[in-house]
Amino acid sequence: MTSAPYTPLRIRRISTKDDAERCARMMSSSEPWITLLRDYDKCLEVLQKPDREVYLAYCRDELVGFLILNMNGPFAGYIQSICVEPASGAPESVQS
Repeated sequence: MTSAPYTPLRIRRISTKDDAERCARMMSSSEPWITLLRDYDKCLEVLQKPDREVYLAYCRDELVGFLILNMNGPFAGYIQSICVEPASGAPESVQS
């Protein structure tokens, strides 16, 4: 059995409004946020909350996903949301 070649991810913290807008588009157009009726504006609002830390994942210089850490409350630092672009060039190990 041959394993897939290793493709490293580059992780960085969100830094621009453009980053937040791209993530909000990705989030609002995928499940479970569609079912939860979280439109683009609601997703953008969550991504820009001051008590959230958002980290972007890049594979081959393409944004393939992100995660949101909630830094508020008794469980500060818990992962609130993970979003991976299914049509991205991310390795299958990231998509599953």
